[in-house]
Amino acid sequence: MNSNLAKNFIAFIQSYLVAIIPLVFLWLHNWTDTFFYEVLFIGSILLALTVLFFLLTKLIIDSKDTFRQEAFISTALFFTLYFGYVCSYESSWFKFLYTKGLISLKILIPLWCILGLLATKKVMSCQEKTIIAIIQLKRRFIYIILALLLGNFFLLFLQHSEQQENLTINPFKHKPNIYYIILNAYPRQDTLKELYGYDNEPFLQELEQLGFTICRKNCSNYPVTRESIPSTLAMNYLPYDKITLTGQFYSISDLFKNNQVFSIVKKNGYTLINISGGTYFTSHYSEAINVSSSLIHTTYFSLVFIDKTIAGPFWAKMYKGNPCGKNIINQLDCAEKAFDYPSPKFVFLHVLSPHPPFYLTREGLLRNTNDPDLFSFKGHLESVEGISKRILTFIKKIREKDDNSIIILQSDHGSDVIHGEKYQSSGPLPAGILKERMGNLNAFYFPPNIKPTTIPQTLTNVNTFRFVFSILSEPIPFLEEKIFFCHYGQTSNNWVNQKIYMFTPEEINDSPFIK
Repeated sequence: MNSNLAKNFIAFIQSYLVAIIPLVFLWLHNWTDTFFYEVLFIGSILLALTVLFFLLTKLIIDSKDTFRQEAFISTALFFTLYFGYVCSYESSWFKFLYTKGLISLKILIPLWCILGLLATKKVMSCQEKTIIAIIQLKRRFIYIILALLLGNFFLLFLQHSEQQENLTINPFKHKPNIYYIILNAYPRQDTLKELYGYDNEPFLQELEQLGFTICRKNCSNYPVTRESIPSTLAMNYLPYDKITLTGQFYSISDLFKNNQVFSIVKKNGYTLINISGGTYFTSHYSEAINVSSSLIHTTYFSLVFIDKTIAGPFWAKMYKGNPCGKNIINQLDCAEKAFDYPSPKFVFLHVLSPHPPFYLTREGLLRNTNDPDLFSFKGHLESVEGISKRILTFIKKIREKDDNSIIILQSDHGSDVIHGEKYQSSGPLPAGILKERMGNLNAFYFPPNIKPTTIPQTLTNVNTFRFVFSILSEPIPFLEEKIFFCHYGQTSNNWVNQKIYMFTPEEINDSPFIK
């Protein structure tokens, strides 16, 4: 009895290892923006799923035949959790087939389920000796994968990166409210005009009439959000090896939780207000007041994990439709609640627009789920126009409610609707991707009593708050303006151990647009 119980326990644990391999893989490749409780929660769900499959085997397989039970559970878990790794429906070739109507959920999911049933039937029909050999081979394979994953993780963990500078500045002489508005992937005006054939001057001119200064040669320091925003808030560059030019260990959650900007304004008595759409990492700062609610509240890590399972296509269809778009609308509607909190306040508004999918129409309203322009070039330009109108309305209300505020309107990086289609996650950089992706929106409004005489036109995001805090307190040394470009077209961590290409803003700005 005890022997049979031990065999069942071993079979269960070995099956659970099959379930957590994807979790461990994604954790150790995306761990820089992952929270431990999130991994624990998903691991608990996988445990419950394994228990469910294990109990199911009791109904159809002899309880003493533990190897056959393990084979059944492992096969069922594989076809449930590994769908995205086999089909790679987020890859360029799959997207191409999907957009051409050559592959659909109506065809793909039934085929995958039929394949799973046939594989299960084939495994169950094998002789006992063959089943034992398959299970032993599977166990060895899992041990090797886990050892490689954990070994790679500990090597990264042991890397010695440079200590980030801990800035100490004098108390602010002036304490205006600060509104930091990030429009995700909003292109620079020359990208829109020269590359996309869209004139954004009316929007910029309206900003200038409201008292803004536009930095028309601004560049982002990084090509993706999860590198750009933490760097901006840390007021420093992410750690990298200056000899090999590769990215080093860092933690997005730690950088965001302990970022310099929030720490400095907090010490100066500011109320931190986060207006989050419920995605990425911007709603996880514990000391900030989160004034918005979300219909779908998840992180990049959870999105990728779900995306790889059999539920991925259904989740993608739902998430890329109205629910996620409604998050943006809800977030923008909630923005005015920031006015109700006491001053001085630092308001952090990160809007996932005009980042694709292009949720907003030209009027700034929610796009229909079945709208073909959800991913089109036309949809992108309409989304740029729509979010511009919505943000102008919010800015005008800031001016009406509190004209003595600093307003920073910035995008975390540029767009890639032209060259991104040709961009691959490895190999040489395609011509044109740099200027399109790294040129970003950057505009400042300062109250008349503290408005600087000049604002650097090539000010990159990393120096944004060094510049602002130098005006409010004592001068802070600027960092040398550097542009770090790495291959960002992959789901694993973009920075750690990735090859880095370094540029100056001048090199980016002097390069021509290539259509």
